[in-house]
Amino acid sequence: MARYFTYLFTILLIFYSDCFFNHFVQSQQNQPQQNQQQQQQNRPQQNQQQQQQQNRPQQNQPQPNQQNRPQQAQQPQQNAARPTVCAKLDFNRAANPDFGPEFVTKQYKPGTQPAPFRQPFKNYLSANVNDFTFGISKTKFSLSPTSHLETAVFFQSVGNAFFDIIVYDVSNNQQEILHVTGTKGWTVLKKNITKNIQNARIKMNVNNLTPQCVLAIQYLHILNTAIKTPDCSPTPPPPTKPPPPRPPTTMKPQVTQKPADPQQVWLWAITATCLGIVLILLILIGIYCIMERRKRSKNLES
Repeated sequence: MARYFTYLFTILLIFYSDCFFNHFVQSQQNQPQQNQQQQQQNRPQQNQQQQQQQNRPQQNQPQPNQQNRPQQAQQPQQNAARPTVCAKLDFNRAANPDFGPEFVTKQYKPGTQPAPFRQPFKNYLSANVNDFTFGISKTKFSLSPTSHLETAVFFQSVGNAFFDIIVYDVSNNQQEILHVTGTKGWTVLKKNITKNIQNARIKMNVNNLTPQCVLAIQYLHILNTAIKTPDCSPTPPPPTKPPPPRPPTTMKPQVTQKPADPQQVWLWAITATCLGIVLILLILIGIYCIMERRKRSKNLES
């Protein structure tokens, strides 16, 4: 038995040594071919690198035409500021750089007029002095018949006090006026522009203003219906809070009565009639029996 295992081990050893030898010989034969292929692949890359190195000095050399050109100083071009087409001036900020010191922002105070136009606004624009004052916008606007003004105003007027928003162009003597003599609480006012005003400025003008008057401006928007951008479109109002849900009410289940079957109705009618007849017969029999007893009792007495 040991002899057979020795033969088998010898045969396997010879087989594996032969396979290893053949693999070694093939790898030695394939190695020169692989080296030649790598050299052939690297030759185009080396040629390209040599051509690039040769071309670099030519590119770095200054061209004679560029050397002979005189160097001219470049002056900064100051472009004139173009008029603004649309703008949304919201006066909820603590400072107001739009209409100068004549109009300042004031803070809402609880328990006094005006109440906040909308939450969470904290400030509004108002005149800084009494009697007569005006403020002019620093920004120029380009307005057309598709433009319009929209403003939220609270003006508690006393006497002859009034408030104007004037759109004007001094060069062409064109103007549009929004005249306000008083409002009932907060009011959103709109003014359509009926003409082209290229270099328009907006002027806020108050007259006969007294300490008893209350003037508040929440925003001033310059919009254009022909331009579909957020700056030129009206600002949608904030979504209103839904009312609180009502507590569920317990509803009694409604019992739906099915219509009676006509066959059952007739059956019940016949049954009731038969019972009524039987009851009448029983009553008659009872009366007859009572009468017969009386007759018998009379006959026995006689």
